[in-house]
Amino acid sequence: MPQEKKVVVYVAKDCGPCEQVARLIQEGKAAEEVDLVDIETDEGFARFSSEVLSQGESGVPCAYSGPKRCEILYDDEKDVVFFDCNPKDAPPADPGETPSPPAEPTGNGA
Repeated sequence: MPQEKKVVVYVAKDCGPCEQVARLIQEGKAAEEVDLVDIETDEGFARFSSEVLSQGESGVPCAYSGPKRCEILYDDEKDVVFFDCNPKDAPPADPGETPSPPAEPTGNGA
């Protein structure tokens, strides 16, 4: 039987959306099992660097299931955070995330 992968959520302390997501996860209000990683620790930043920055991605909060980037969603009626790791036509970044400056300009290749 295949084992479901945990969703890994990367957060930073001085990020409003990160604080909200982290609080919900710590209160047990995540719809699935989550590995919360604070990128402001040495270990957390090393993991963020190898698993996210090395892929050309950046910005927090962000969530991944294996190599797939997940959308972070919030159900305000149920007060639960959940993750869509198979979004159809997903935007490259979550609308509530605090973006890091882009390393280089990107285009849509049209």
